[in-house]
This record gives sequence, C-alpha cells and structure tokens, in this order.
Amino acid sequence: MNHLSRMSILLSLAAIVFAPLLIGCGGGGGGSNTDPAAMVPTLCAGTITYQDSGEQNILFAAVKGAGSGVSGWVEDQNGKKIAVLSYVSAANAQEVTLTSANYALAAGKYTLHYTVNTETFSISRELNWGAALPRFQTVPAPPTVSNNIISVGPVDVNSGTASYYLRIYSGISSGYLYSESAPIPGGVLSEYLPATDNQFSIMVVADVVENSQTVATARYLFTAASYN
Repeated sequence: MNHLSRMSILLSLAAIVFAPLLIGCGGGGGGSNTDPAAMVPTLCAGTITYQDSGEQNILFAAVKGAGSGVSGWVEDQNGKKIAVLSYVSAANAQEVTLTSANYALAAGKYTLHYTVNTETFSISRELNWGAALPRFQTVPAPPTVSNNIISVGPVDVNSGTASYYLRIYSGISSGYLYSESAPIPGGVLSEYLPATDNQFSIMVVADVVENSQTVATARYLFTAASYN
C-alpha cells in the first residue's frame, strides 16, 4: 500500500469518527434562547418610604427569570411608553420602578410588554394609588449586624398575605443591587453583606400576593450607612 492510499484510509476513518460529534455540536442551535414559560411578570402599584424623606407612591414592573437578552417596557393608559425595564442580575429579573417624584402616577390601566426570542408578551393591570395600598404596621427597626449578616424585623404590613425580603443596595453606587434575601411569610429578615463594599442601603420589601401574583408592594429604604 503506497503512502497516498494509507493517508486516504486514515482520513476516511477520521471522518467517520468525528462526524457524529460535529452533528451533535450543531444540533438545535437555540441554546441561548430563554423560555418565556419560566418567567413571572409583575405590574403593580405600591409605596416606598425613605427613612430620610418620607413616603412616595410607586409603580413597580418586573419580569422575574428574564435574562439580559429580554427587553421590556411599560405603557400608560394612553399607550405611551413611560419606562423601560433594565436587567438586574442579583434579582435575576428585568425591572423598573417609577416614583411619584419623577412621574405623575394616575389611576388607570397600565400595560407591561416584554419581548422574548422576538415574541412579545403583555399583561395589563388597573392600578390605583390610595389608602388601600399596603403599608408597614410600624416603621421597621434599624438593621442590626452579626457575623456579617444583616437583619431587620420582625416586619408586618396592614393588608393581605405578603412575601417579605431584604434588598442590599450599594450605598455609594446608587441603585446597584448586590443581593436580595429569599422571600419568607414574615418574621426577621436576614441577608449576608457583601465584602466588596462598606456602605449599604438596606430595603425592606413586602409584596402582597394573591393567586401567586404580586398585586401590590410596600417598601422601606434605610439611609445609606456603614455596617461593616
């Protein structure tokens, strides 16, 4: 057998061995797509109370489980786009919060749109801001720290069944979320403090839930402080 014949046989064997591997690598091609069925959209009214400046009405919109490739926006009663969702990696969500300080929140129908893999989904809600919104029964006590774990509570709101959790924001980079604790039905809320910062803004969140949907939210934001 000459050299060329031997080389041809070796190349043929290599093609047989590696062909299934190449086919397997190319199969499907959609690994980066996101499953919309795994996402949870939220559009609700609520309040946020700042420790140093009092209460404001808010509109909160989010798509939980949506990665950075998902886009979303909120429209008001007139179909006008009023806010665009941003990716918050620590919450594994696209979300936005509008406050009455930066937008005139009026009662009416609002719509959340979000696009996944070129397909757009929408939910609409009749939102109203008033006395019926959930509020904390008492002002949350200042956070305490032990072994790098920050705790607040117990906390309680005045209406509905709520899911409570903490959000740990940077006290220096406004709006940057480091982490959030796992939601619980009440009691003391706790979360580890990041070691990468020494100034934090701690938010207490109470999401009122009906039929597995968040229908209203109450939030309390402590003034930025050092807890390390």
